[in-house]
Amino acid sequence: MTNTRKVIAIGLAAILAACTGEETPETAEAPAPAGPATIRVLTVGGTRIAMEALQAQYEASSGNTLEISFNNPLLIEELMVDENFDVILAANNSVNVARDADLLEPGTQRKLSRTGIGLSVREGTDPPDISTPEAFRETLLNADSIALTDSSNPNGSGIGTEKILGYAGIYDEVMEKATVQGLGDGKSLIAEGERDLGLFNVSEATAPGVVYVGPVPALWQLYTNYDVAIFADSNVKEAAADLIAFLASDEAEANWNAGGIDLIAE
Repeated sequence: MTNTRKVIAIGLAAILAACTGEETPETAEAPAPAGPATIRVLTVGGTRIAMEALQAQYEASSGNTLEISFNNPLLIEELMVDENFDVILAANNSVNVARDADLLEPGTQRKLSRTGIGLSVREGTDPPDISTPEAFRETLLNADSIALTDSSNPNGSGIGTEKILGYAGIYDEVMEKATVQGLGDGKSLIAEGERDLGLFNVSEATAPGVVYVGPVPALWQLYTNYDVAIFADSNVKEAAADLIAFLASDEAEANWNAGGIDLIAE
């Protein structure tokens, strides 16, 4: 176990011990589960690429098993009430809803990762230049048609994209030629050549026939921030704490990055 993972695991173990009234020595390792555990994880589709790779990595190193439920962000708040999970990994506002409804083990919520917004084009197309704010503006202004995601989805890229277009001073021009679709439909239009490009969360910017070009310039970039926490009614809290420690560790970072997501140091 790396030092970072050890510190996180000890901290979560201390929180769990405090909630149950047990004492945990400050220098002790986090208590290991009695045997291999099955950890049920509730998360959003935007984490899929990273989490599927991390699942294989974690199961191989821990002996525990992950059951991951990937969902539309609009369903997360319903599922956290109607179904049983051990860990939630979702946009900060959704995890806050779970916290405010007393669904979480106190003290276990933490910032974990984030994904920005990037540009995608059809596979085989020459990638446009978006390396500077001015190049980004010109690329969008010169495109004949653009796919955007629906801004009515509170956890999607649509709200952030519309803000970015406003920051860049091209909101009206782009929206006149934009098609607002669900994420999958928008990428399908690009793959079929019916739209020139699209703006999506970086973690969801690829699909069959669709390639990721790069992120929105830092001057205008906005992020979806993901929090993680343990559910209060979990029966495998120590194993859940170990999973969170792994997800926040240096050893997990490469798979997060490969999935278009950055770890947030805490």
